[in-house]
Amino acid sequence: MNILKIEPTPNPNTMKVVLDEHKEDMKSSTHTEVSDDNPEFINRVLEIEEVTSVFYALDFISIDKDPRADWETIIPKIEATFEDGDTKK
Repeated sequence: MNILKIEPTPNPNTMKVVLDEHKEDMKSSTHTEVSDDNPEFINRVLEIEEVTSVFYALDFISIDKDPRADWETIIPKIEATFEDGDTKK
């Protein structure tokens, strides 16, 4: 799985990350903590200290950050989670 693009949203604390794969089911899901039930790539994003939640839908995730954090610091960490091995589960 790879990132196609990262886009800002109207909420300054949320970024939309468009992926090159589609979610297998049609249900969206919101994740706020690392769990064995989460897809591995979601857990990797949630392990980033400044990330507060991940919303997963068809072919994108929306990532919420702590309002005190800066996207310039977080985006490279997000990109690295997709470069550091297998992101499928």
